[in-house]
Amino acid sequence: HPHPPAPRPPPPPPRRPPARRPPPPPPSLRKPPTKFFERIFSVKNRGPLYKEINVLGKKIVFVRASKANYCPICKMYMIFLTFKGRDKTRCPLCRSCERHRFLCFVYDKHFLHSKAKIKLLHTAPERSISKLILANKNIEYFPIDISPEKYKFIKCLKEDAANMSFYDNTFDIIISNHIMEHVEDDNLFLKEMLRVLKPKGKFFLTFPIRWGLEKTFEDKSIVSPQERLKVFGQSDHVRRYGRDIVERLKTEYKAQAISVSELFNKEQIKLYRNRSGVGAYVFIITKNN
Repeated sequence: HPHPPAPRPPPPPPRRPPARRPPPPPPSLRKPPTKFFERIFSVKNRGPLYKEINVLGKKIVFVRASKANYCPICKMYMIFLTFKGRDKTRCPLCRSCERHRFLCFVYDKHFLHSKAKIKLLHTAPERSISKLILANKNIEYFPIDISPEKYKFIKCLKEDAANMSFYDNTFDIIISNHIMEHVEDDNLFLKEMLRVLKPKGKFFLTFPIRWGLEKTFEDKSIVSPQERLKVFGQSDHVRRYGRDIVERLKTEYKAQAISVSELFNKEQIKLYRNRSGVGAYVFIITKNN
């Protein structure tokens, strides 16, 4: 008898399809980059017109050239922000406004690059101006204010600008920006500044001037913040300076006045966003004795 046929081998098991990788999670669920990676490279949107790129700790800003402004304090092109209703006014990095960028050039000419050791007094210090001053190690810096606790970016001394504790003839340079309109007695304020200033020292002074007002307006009976806001334009202002203050400072204190229009041409005014009516003048008073 012939041999029976050999049994057929069982069919192989069905092949499993290769495992597919899961789809990447949506952007909102992805792990954020580590802080180490952010320190090496990061891109931040700073508005629709420009981006800030951080490469190894150095900030690079790309802007649309036709819309760019230039901050001489940060030494960068950027788009300025709206501030107190004024379009393209404030630098988003150093927070400088029109008068700060104007003063940057004035200070640069007179003392920012001093090679000699000097003492500098700064009333109500602005962040952007402090940044310029602290860059020079030859400047011994004394920022002061009646309320020093509100200055988080710098150690500020508590002093009343109209009655200071410093000795006579202490400082080589004094700068005071938009303080005199807050002081009850501006004559006393000016005399106190000159008292602590060294002979041949320079006092740089700015304050808001209402060019449409012929004479300075002041009323001692207006004391409430609401009334001062209505009459003087700000709740802690005590007067409105008119055009007569220019002649007063020149006559009584031999002040030299430097205007924006004298320092910049039209293209520079547009680039730095300086306006002729805002921070238009800086007065320089030199102490003769």
